Amino acid sequence: MTDLGTLGGGSSTSTNINASGQIVGNSYTTDILQHAFLYSGDRMTDLGTLGGSNSNASGINASGQVVGWSINDDHQQRAFLYTDGRMTDLGTLGDEFETSYAWGINASGQVVGESDSRSGGRCPFLYSGSAMIDFNSLIDPLSGWEISNA
Repeated sequence: MTDLGTLGGGSSTSTNINASGQIVGNSYTTDILQHAFLYSGDRMTDLGTLGGSNSNASGINASGQVVGWSINDDHQQRAFLYTDGRMTDLGTLGDEFETSYAWGINASGQVVGESDSRSGGRCPFLYSGSAMIDFNSLIDPLSGWEISNA
């Protein structure tokens, strides 16, 4: 068992690990905010936010791409993809005032999560490259958020 440490605050929580031993989760900062982190090579890296106060990492693939949610500068909760040192807002299935969360990512970089939609309510989505695809009519959102590497 290894103590991963924190980003300066009182505690941290890990949420996922890949085959290379890279770990993601969230940690309190010295400002008592929660930020997503990537633990790799005995070092915890603060992934930051989309401009707001808090973030949380929920998934990581073999390439070290990280997904989760973050508060943006408009105080909206948004799904993110962190790759090449940059956090990208994946948007929503609704308008700019809606929320989204990313739960997992496969080896191809496809992201699954849930988002508010234009028709109302939560909808599962697949993000593949540049846009969210609404899977509301295809997937039971209560069945889980696994995504295949196939």
